[in-house]
Amino acid sequence: MPFFCRICRVQSANEREFRNHFKTQEHKIAASVHQKATYCKLCRKQLTSVIQMKEHLGSRPHKERLDRMSSRGKGRMGEARGNHGRSTRENKGTNSSGQSSRPYARHQGSHKDKPFRRQ
Repeated sequence: MPFFCRICRVQSANEREFRNHFKTQEHKIAASVHQKATYCKLCRKQLTSVIQMKEHLGSRPHKERLDRMSSRGKGRMGEARGNHGRSTRENKGTNSSGQSSRPYARHQGSHKDKPFRRQ
């Protein structure tokens, strides 16, 4: 089984057929979904399979990081709120003190009193 796509579970007869499979829209979509399903935002790790992801979620380093985030009760990671790293609207673009976490937006705030003029 040297020409097997484990993401799509497709067996190819030869290398040319196998490479052509990677170019199909079905494979690209499946690969994108697989990549998202195997990425831990909390630990910033890309894992290679769903099984490895499940093992990672049960691992001590992941649980310790989750506990640290939960005990703080703040931070940008959605993990502490139980949605496993997915951002929520209420915290998007702000840090724990309510200020913008985007440097440009913070910079723009310094121009409130005096508008920027081009010369």
